[in-house]
Amino acid sequence: MTIHERPTARQRLEYAAIKVVGRLVSLLPPVVGINAGLLLGAAAARLVPIRRKVVESNLRIAFGDGLDDSERARLVREAYKTLGMFAMESAYLRYATPEWVSKRVVEIEGFEAVQELLKGPRPVMTFSGHLGNWELLGAAGGRLFPSSPVAKPIHNRLLHEDTRFFRERHGLDIIWSDHANTPRAILKAMRDKRVVHFFVDQDMRTSGVFVPFFGRMASTTPAPAVLALKTDALLVPAFLIRLSPTRHRMVFRPAIDPRTLEEVPRDERATELTRRIVAEIEDMVRLYPAQYFWFHRRWKTTPEKVERRRQSQARRRQRKAGGQPAPDSDSD
Repeated sequence: MTIHERPTARQRLEYAAIKVVGRLVSLLPPVVGINAGLLLGAAAARLVPIRRKVVESNLRIAFGDGLDDSERARLVREAYKTLGMFAMESAYLRYATPEWVSKRVVEIEGFEAVQELLKGPRPVMTFSGHLGNWELLGAAGGRLFPSSPVAKPIHNRLLHEDTRFFRERHGLDIIWSDHANTPRAILKAMRDKRVVHFFVDQDMRTSGVFVPFFGRMASTTPAPAVLALKTDALLVPAFLIRLSPTRHRMVFRPAIDPRTLEEVPRDERATELTRRIVAEIEDMVRLYPAQYFWFHRRWKTTPEKVERRRQSQARRRQRKAGGQPAPDSDSD
């Protein structure tokens, strides 16, 4: 993703509006501001339902006939409420103190096991999906252990720098995923005993591997699996679950050990480990479907689309080669 060196006028206006609104929100008591986000989300679901069709489509894919029309409509409304609360909470986070974060995260489950892993010789990585408030998850995690989340840059350079600044205020050392040096930065963070965190629930187009998510194949980053296999790292699922508008529970689930894949053929291990990672995320989404970010087109890329693109590229190479046979598909 390209970040403009010089922000456009539109980007400057966008940044100024977010800053002003964010500052005003941060002056309100959290119980007022976050509940206001809930109400705004409910209103948006009715009045300005941006991406509503995407949310409805994703819910149909995920749950099929397991949801009747009324339950699906309820989850759509809850998705907008969750988004509204997330937006308001993120405004507070830009100015939040450690005490503010501690007051929001009132329960931590499974951290004792993580502490024991961190004392051991093997690297520890965490992963999650876009469930609950993932920004608050990062801020809370940064208070528990040295954390280096891998994140996509933001197209608006002003917002990018602002977001980087407030994340670093909460103890996070961000590794941006668009840089050629990203793999080296991740390995350095692991050598420095930092916990590298990945989000593993976004469509990766043609650069991902296909594993099932709610029964349908989804293009998924293999990066945490590849790194875990290379470094012998343990993979810990980490989530933040909303208990009420202003209260959350942080949940660490049992670690996935790549050593358990010794019986899996070597060339299949990264995909199998990715499948297990995604299964953990799916389990949590099934438990808390109203808190998931259903606005992302998770199943946009299909194996059929990737195969058609591969065949098209092979034909183009064949034409350029003057009619010579297309290269073997393994070279793609």
